[in-house]
Amino acid sequence: MNRRSFLRGAAMLGASAAGLGALSACDVRPANSGARSVKVARVGVLAGGAIQSHNNDAFYQGMRGLGWVERQNVTFEVRASEGDTTKLPSLVAELLGLPVDVIVTGNLPAAQAAQRATRTTPIVLAGVAEPVSVGLVGSLAYPGGNVTGLARLPAQLAAKRLEILKEMLPGLVRVAALWDLSAGAGLQLDETQAAAPGLGLQIQVLTAKSLRDFEAAVAAASRGRAEAVTLHGPLFGAPVTSTRILADLAVRARLPSMAIEKQYVESGVLVSYGENVTEIFRRAAIYVDKILRGVNPAGLPIEQSTDFELVINSTTAQALGLTIPPS
Repeated sequence: MNRRSFLRGAAMLGASAAGLGALSACDVRPANSGARSVKVARVGVLAGGAIQSHNNDAFYQGMRGLGWVERQNVTFEVRASEGDTTKLPSLVAELLGLPVDVIVTGNLPAAQAAQRATRTTPIVLAGVAEPVSVGLVGSLAYPGGNVTGLARLPAQLAAKRLEILKEMLPGLVRVAALWDLSAGAGLQLDETQAAAPGLGLQIQVLTAKSLRDFEAAVAAASRGRAEAVTLHGPLFGAPVTSTRILADLAVRARLPSMAIEKQYVESGVLVSYGENVTEIFRRAAIYVDKILRGVNPAGLPIEQSTDFELVINSTTAQALGLTIPPS
């Protein structure tokens, strides 16, 4: 299904909405008395960004659709690091101390902190990137431990992101690739570098661990005569304030920017191409539901998204003096 809409200056194009299919054998039917048999389940939600988000709301909606009603048969314990990874160990300890029956997170550092703290409490990934390569699970088909859920594989989309930038900027040659060292985005960077020569592009690799590093990286990109920047992340936990700062710095440097998901575009980044993360969070409820019903996470295959979206911020495009192709 293809769709196009305009939201507060952002144009969104949905592509290849074939569904999220690797878990067909584990699809859950509408909730029945199985959910009601649990007295009150306790679900921990561990956010790397803000405590409230559209993604978390989508997860709660998914739970309600499966018969889990807050304050009736489930409670949600939400903890958020607001982009500060040093808070994660204590937040995980709080959740485990309650205790919770399962932890849900869409943030790699949060997932790693949770796994370091427990090998027994189930952990459901809501779109964490490259879980095999970073050691969270043994394989996508058989995770083999207490971690399962839905994965994003942004490295596989690296070439497509460069193609989109090239289409938007026909004379593009030099691209700065910003890599958040704390986010496990190495595969994204490798694939970006591998795809660049075939598109006639040169990649300038820049690294950062904080927003202060990003300011220096943007300055380095300008000195290197970069004509665009790709953001490999999620960057610094991606709270709203961080993404706005990232976007503003790129615009001030006259650098068109490409990110992996639409929350960056909503904050001012020019364009993103990646998985529909909101839908991933909604489907994470399927995993939580099955675990709360007694299914062992070790045997639940990791699901990969096949629902991608291209999102363009028309306000940012105008600020950069760009004309967006109609198709």
